[in-house]
Amino acid sequence: MRWSLARIRMYERCPRQYKYHYLESLYAFDKDRGFFARRLYDRRHQKSVEDIFRSVVNKIIPVAFMEGARTTALNKQLRRECTIQLLAYPEADREKIEDDLYPRFSRVIESLLKCDEFKWLTGPKDIHANNEFVNFETDGVQVDLFVTLAWRIKQKFNILRVQHGEQQADVEAIALEALYFNQAWGQDLDSFEFWNLSIHEEAVVISKEKIDLSVLLDVRDKILETRSLLNNERNDFPFTKDMALCQSCKYMSLCERYE
Repeated sequence: MRWSLARIRMYERCPRQYKYHYLESLYAFDKDRGFFARRLYDRRHQKSVEDIFRSVVNKIIPVAFMEGARTTALNKQLRRECTIQLLAYPEADREKIEDDLYPRFSRVIESLLKCDEFKWLTGPKDIHANNEFVNFETDGVQVDLFVTLAWRIKQKFNILRVQHGEQQADVEAIALEALYFNQAWGQDLDSFEFWNLSIHEEAVVISKEKIDLSVLLDVRDKILETRSLLNNERNDFPFTKDMALCQSCKYMSLCERYE
């Protein structure tokens, strides 16, 4: 049984969207599932320009921290990640999208370099995770987690996460990281420094977050309370009651509600 914050949050928005995205789209290449599953698979992997912007930024942030400046290595990684993300677009459209995106990337990098916290957090050598998906088990549930950057300075473990749009740190997401690192490294919470990097309109703010044990227990309770919802064959995955969410759903044109 798999669990992640992204999964449960999508389920809470709309159980049917969750079914399309995480369950039905897996059967794209199953001949018995037919054309609909293939369309769900393709729709799941569609990326908007905003999706590309966020994905590339998330990939280059760790490089910026390890380089400590805008170096040739950082520029090469930026170009590489942007090229990879644009492969799904028609070749004729890529140059225009790049022309729109690169000034935005530059503003993010420039804003990051100006952060006081960045100046003394850069240059981590003892890296434990760099843009990695990790998986850990708690109470019989396999939890998926993406770690942007984790490193050690002296006796402190530093964990950096990136979020877009929100000024307030996602305490629940940080608590899930704390649960993983506490379990993986066997260290108490005082050994960890949690850094939240928030990007809002290409401006970067870094804040230091403190997570206490009660928040870890809360997120663990949430895993236990919701684990049976995500892969339960008896669940009919109802449609959302908030139909305003439908307008921004990538599965709207395929949804049975609108047949």
